[in-house]
Amino acid sequence: MRWPPPRAALLPLLSLGLSAPAFAAPPPAGASFWVLAEPTATVDARKAQALEATVATILAPLRPLARSRMAGKPDTCGRYGLEISDQQVIVRCDAETLTVPLNGGSVPVTADDGTPLQARATRGADALVLRFEGEQATQETRIRVEGGQLLVRKEIQSSFFAVPLRCDFRYAPAAGAAGK
Repeated sequence: MRWPPPRAALLPLLSLGLSAPAFAAPPPAGASFWVLAEPTATVDARKAQALEATVATILAPLRPLARSRMAGKPDTCGRYGLEISDQQVIVRCDAETLTVPLNGGSVPVTADDGTPLQARATRGADALVLRFEGEQATQETRIRVEGGQLLVRKEIQSSFFAVPLRCDFRYAPAAGAAGK
């Protein structure tokens, strides 16, 4: 069967109440601007639930420390600006700007708590991936476009917990120059 399947091949799936798989792609080359498409309270509740799922894998005496250290993580961008070329990606998350090469190189960045990190970026067939690597943890941010929305998945991995802290965010296109 060809992929994506022709519309006629999807009819049996639709009659079962299943929908066709959505097409996902990395953000397009050039500039694009996005705004958070869901209420902050909804995102915060989802982040808190993800934190609890991760903290549950830690020894009970260490859970309060992990909760306080990871509170509010992963960070939420209210607005994204992306500028993608063959050589680099410029990511604007609210007031912060990061430029990362797409040639496999890395750039040094500093986390909110002062921890030094290395940032890398790759643009694959289905997503733009930003990877922030530190001594104790790694955050991977997968950015893709699906159904006209920007979908962002942030995942924090560490040897301190068995289940990564993972949260998804949904963004809508920003209107005109207001997105800048």
